[in-house]
Amino acid sequence: STGVYGFRGQDADEHDPHPPETENGKGLIAMERQLMDGLRVSVTVVRMAGLIGPERHPGRFLSGRGGRAGRKEIRGSGEEPVNLIHLEDAVGVLCALINQPEITGIFNACTREHPSRKTFYTRASEELGFDPPVFADRAPRPWKRIVSEKIRRATGYKFVYDDPVDAFKDM
Repeated sequence: STGVYGFRGQDADEHDPHPPETENGKGLIAMERQLMDGLRVSVTVVRMAGLIGPERHPGRFLSGRGGRAGRKEIRGSGEEPVNLIHLEDAVGVLCALINQPEITGIFNACTREHPSRKTFYTRASEELGFDPPVFADRAPRPWKRIVSEKIRRATGYKFVYDDPVDAFKDM
């Protein structure tokens, strides 16, 4: 999971230290280290971004959070970048790694494009006929933008959905 990276308002790739801030992220890093250091075999870790695709339409993620009476507003300004991967690409990068067992290490898997949360989730809501989300703050929340160039170079995999907005046409 890309939850291993902290929210420091910067790009996050596999080579830079981005210490996790959540207990979940700290646990994931500890598990990665145990696997990488504790096994006597080659290990490949894939840090997946947020999953979208069939049965996971992003228009449902923020549904019912439009800021009207009784609805909860969403923290942040909406200007924060999204970090997502379509199911087809998640399976695709895993297959590319399985078919090239000589490739090991840690890899991020995420779309190359990172529209703002406001742009992306407004469009996702509209696709399903829902009210768009309302963001509560003027300033953006702490954010990170996941970089996944390493897996592209290592495997040669070409993402089907390198812009998460493109995925709407097939959901």
